Amino acid sequence: MRRYKGLDNRKKVIKSFGLYLVGISLVACSHFSLIYLQSSLNVENGLGATCLTIVYSTALVSGLIICPIFLKFFSVRNGMILYDITALIYCAANFYPEYYTLVPASILVGIGKSLFWICSGTFVVYYAKLFQTLGKPGTENNTSTINGLVLSGIYAAQVVGNLVSFLVFREEDQSTTTGSSNKTTWETQSATVTQTIYNFKVSDVCAAKDCQNPEITESILSRYVPPQQTKVYIVMSVYLGITLIGLILHVFVVPSDHNEVTLEKKINSYDNKAFSEIKKTDFTNKNTVQDNMKTDQEKFREETEVSPRSKIKDKCYEVLDELKLTFKHYVNRQQLLLMWLQIHGGMNRSFLSGEITRAYVSCIFGVAEVGVCMAIYGASTFLTALVNGKISAMYGRKIITIAGFLFNLGVYCFCLLWVPDEYSESWIAFVLLFFYGIVDGLWQPLTTGSVAVFFPENSKRAFACWQLCTSISFVIQFSWSTSLCVNAKIYVLLATLCIGVTTQIIAEYRRARELKGNIYNVQVTAL
Repeated sequence: MRRYKGLDNRKKVIKSFGLYLVGISLVACSHFSLIYLQSSLNVENGLGATCLTIVYSTALVSGLIICPIFLKFFSVRNGMILYDITALIYCAANFYPEYYTLVPASILVGIGKSLFWICSGTFVVYYAKLFQTLGKPGTENNTSTINGLVLSGIYAAQVVGNLVSFLVFREEDQSTTTGSSNKTTWETQSATVTQTIYNFKVSDVCAAKDCQNPEITESILSRYVPPQQTKVYIVMSVYLGITLIGLILHVFVVPSDHNEVTLEKKINSYDNKAFSEIKKTDFTNKNTVQDNMKTDQEKFREETEVSPRSKIKDKCYEVLDELKLTFKHYVNRQQLLLMWLQIHGGMNRSFLSGEITRAYVSCIFGVAEVGVCMAIYGASTFLTALVNGKISAMYGRKIITIAGFLFNLGVYCFCLLWVPDEYSESWIAFVLLFFYGIVDGLWQPLTTGSVAVFFPENSKRAFACWQLCTSISFVIQFSWSTSLCVNAKIYVLLATLCIGVTTQIIAEYRRARELKGNIYNVQVTAL
């Protein structure tokens, strides 16, 4: 197999992959931690939920139209760098969270997020094939392992990002309260915030019964938003610095040999017979050879020099062709089977960032606990994704599908049945987030790994479809965030879970039947 120039030995490949992984982990450390805080920090007037809806609505449109066109004319590296820039802008907008600052930033980061998942998935396939050229057999096994490593790096970085917010806000919480804040009655808190005394109990307005009633939210606003804005500025400054470092790493270390690889493929495509004939050519008459070269160059110029109008027309046709091929992939039978679990995975993650952090953590224990809960979630997801990649490579994805279904079913049942009160201990939320991390650590590597394995030669369009399904699920989840109670959303999630697991098993069965007795020769392709 062919090896690329500049990545022709094992050490360079490992170094390239390692620095790429550090870069996306740093950006994820700040961006995803900030996403999880949105529905709590900006709960007033529904600003956080609205902006999250805008982020994923934009990602939906972008994944459907903008990303295929962008990646047709620009490299995957440029797409990754563009995401880093939009994440930097989004972080900066949170220094002054208003509709006129966060809404434009949300639109930009929505475009960036759709590019991020497509580009990161394409890099997984790229590095999996690259490692195969270095003597690691089995592209499918390499894909599962590398996909697990990438997602593990993202989740591990989120642990650090969430611990930052926990340490800062926890200091705030301890300096402004005396005794145990969990044992303070809600009637007293409500009386100090508003003129009207609301006799609310935790069991009536939190967990599965959380309906985001505006009067309730206003009366207990202090539980969501830290009194001192300085603490928010500290957290945002740390996130901004981390994102900037990740951007710098990607600018200098992400592979950018797209043109070189394309040229190499053209050169390698020549027939050996043609080369042997060239070697036999008599070059004694140098003037004749030079004249022939000039004539060929003139003919080449005449053939390639076209009017600007023709170039624009050709570009338009290329865009239309790319959109047609992308939409054609969306209706692929295997893709239609995989999409249901992809939609459920997106709804599951959006339920975490939009509902779990608010209804099961902030509403009961205060915003300071969100950071440590999400750090526990990130650590659990990191370990699960790491093990998931190894298990998928050795035993296949069916066992992961069954385990994910059982864990996910247990988490939803707990969320429905748990009735918290004013004296609930925070360790319950820690356990909930730990198991939620296991669920996410099973589902996301499974869905992204399935895309990489089912469509290795069509990875850009396949990951664009994955991003589309994920964005649809996030838009649905956040758009009804303030309209439905949490328990109603859980019933919807249970339905999508059952449908998604069923269609995933059918897709795996179909693939196993199609691959039976077939052997594929996989080659490294350009990004």
